[in-house]
Amino acid sequence: MPQQELSQIIQDIDSRIRSLEAKNTLLRERVENINQNSLNQNKKYIFELKKTNMEFEKIKTEITSIKKFLNQITKELKLFAKKEQIKTLEKYIDLLNLKEFITKKELDEILKNKK
Repeated sequence: MPQQELSQIIQDIDSRIRSLEAKNTLLRERVENINQNSLNQNKKYIFELKKTNMEFEKIKTEITSIKKFLNQITKELKLFAKKEQIKTLEKYIDLLNLKEFITKKELDEILKNKK
């Protein structure tokens, strides 16, 4: 093999190696870019997840507060008179017919007038 052919082969191999090195460098840059984008996206997801968890905890606290309030209202509603009880009271009041009762003043006057 002549010296020129060998030199040509070496130059060809050298240019191929340089081309491969350039492609390798480009691929490394792309991988680093992808990794950086992944990290940034993960940070965004983590931030959003924390934000969502905080909102969820706030909602849980509000629901607990609402439940307590509703339980308190339920207890107080149980203390109210029922419809049947009110009707029974109305019947007793009607039976007593308070219009026919006299006051102490009226009784004193009646007794004075009789003397």
